[in-house]
Amino acid sequence: MFQVLIGILIIAALVIIGVYVYQKRTLNAVDAMLNQKAAALAAHLDERFAEDARPELSGDSLKDFNQLKEEYQDEFLTAASRVDDLADQIAQDLHGFNLLRVKPDLRKLQDATAKLISEQQSLENGLKKIDDAKAEHQKAIGQLKKQYQQFRSELEENSYRYGKSSTALRQRLADLETRFTTFTTLTAKGDYETAQDVLSELQEDTAKLDQLIQKVPDVYKPLLTEFPTQLQELKEGYDQLKRHHYNFADDQIDQEIDQLNQLCERSAADLEALKVDEAATANDQLTQHIDQLYDVMQRELDARPKVSPLMRDVGRHLSHAKQQNRELIDELERLSLNYTLNNDELANARGLDEQLRQLQASYDQDQEALAIEEAIDSQVVARQTDNEKMLTAIEEQQQQINDSVADLQSDETRAKKTLQKFSVEIRTIKRRVESLNLPGIPKDYLDYFFLVSDEIGKLADAINQVKIDMEDITKQLLIVQDDLETLQEKTDDLRDSAELTERLIQYANRLSIDHEEINDAIAQAQNEFNRYNYPGSLEILEKAVEKVEPGSYKRMEQRYYVELKRNS
Repeated sequence: MFQVLIGILIIAALVIIGVYVYQKRTLNAVDAMLNQKAAALAAHLDERFAEDARPELSGDSLKDFNQLKEEYQDEFLTAASRVDDLADQIAQDLHGFNLLRVKPDLRKLQDATAKLISEQQSLENGLKKIDDAKAEHQKAIGQLKKQYQQFRSELEENSYRYGKSSTALRQRLADLETRFTTFTTLTAKGDYETAQDVLSELQEDTAKLDQLIQKVPDVYKPLLTEFPTQLQELKEGYDQLKRHHYNFADDQIDQEIDQLNQLCERSAADLEALKVDEAATANDQLTQHIDQLYDVMQRELDARPKVSPLMRDVGRHLSHAKQQNRELIDELERLSLNYTLNNDELANARGLDEQLRQLQASYDQDQEALAIEEAIDSQVVARQTDNEKMLTAIEEQQQQINDSVADLQSDETRAKKTLQKFSVEIRTIKRRVESLNLPGIPKDYLDYFFLVSDEIGKLADAINQVKIDMEDITKQLLIVQDDLETLQEKTDDLRDSAELTERLIQYANRLSIDHEEINDAIAQAQNEFNRYNYPGSLEILEKAVEKVEPGSYKRMEQRYYVELKRNS
């Protein structure tokens, strides 16, 4: 019984402790939210929304302030009162018998506190917006006032930089100042929202006027100080050049100058109406066309001193080239009687003659135009400079043609000497072969010998023609020379194989005394020798001799070539 009582007491003690801890924690939470409420009230919104708090406001700004004031009274104060009521209710419930109501009421207190803080922030932001607008407008008033003073000072002190555009610029400035007065009045009345609409347009138009004031002088200056002087100078210069018989490809320069004067007037009118971009575009066109006209006149001025010396030099060059071409054609026609001209030399020379006639016509045309003072000097210089280059090219071609035929006679002489040399060589080869005293000559050698002999005969016929083709003769000379060299090699091979075979037969006969097996090889070799197959005969004996006495043939061959070299 006593133990049960102790258990009950322990449970009761734990319950009491738990209730105490819960109460303490809840009260701490309530105190924290009451502190947040106190901080919100410490912002003194009551003073900032008092009846006489913002007497300077008017218009939409006053309307916005009153809406904030209603929100303060209806929402903020209600939320603050609800926080107090819920805090009192929770305190009573904690010390009574309504602990179960504490938790939902604590949640309501948290919501009410959060709403109170949110309302405070919203009201603070609303008031800051009104204050910021006031500060911004006060700052804008100072900036715009200073800027307008600068504009007026610039337009009064430096009006010469703007010409007639200054009237329109002053009118725009006056309009801005009128609207600026409206803006300052609205700001002074505290109607910041309406003033903001005026300020936005005012700042945009002020920036545009600032750009105009910066751009106009740069556009106006050439219209006043450059273009009129340049156009007058071009007009006077053109008239003076025409009096001195200068001519131009586009002979409407005076009309172009008049058109540029009109464009200059249009640009000035656009600028006066503050159409700055249109005026700037017209100025660019004026600059470009004026520079072009200067270039046209300067080109003729630069060309005039070059005309006379150039015409003199081209005339002399042309006469020389024509004379040289006539002599070249005469020489080619003479050579064509005795030689075949394979590279169209005569046709090419006559083609050059046609080019020279065309150049002469161009030259004569310019001479006539200069004589009657209708020539355009720059075109004459360009045309005759090109003609001079063509004359140089023609003379180079003349030299090439002349070089290609200059050696025909000397080539013919050399060809005849070479033919004579070939004839001597073929006869020498024939005597060499006869001196070998061979039983006969192989057919393939004879065929090649007669081939070369025929080639030499054909070459002789070609050289002895009344009209010869040196190009073909040169080709034949090269062929005969190669074939003669080959014939010399074949003759040497014939001599060597025949001589070595005879020596080897004698040596083999001596070896047959001790080596009867070599007799068959000797018989076969003799048979091939009698058939004029000297290389075949030598090969049969070489194998047989080397078989019975290795190295003997190599020694015999070496001795032979040593003797041959010694006797040569």
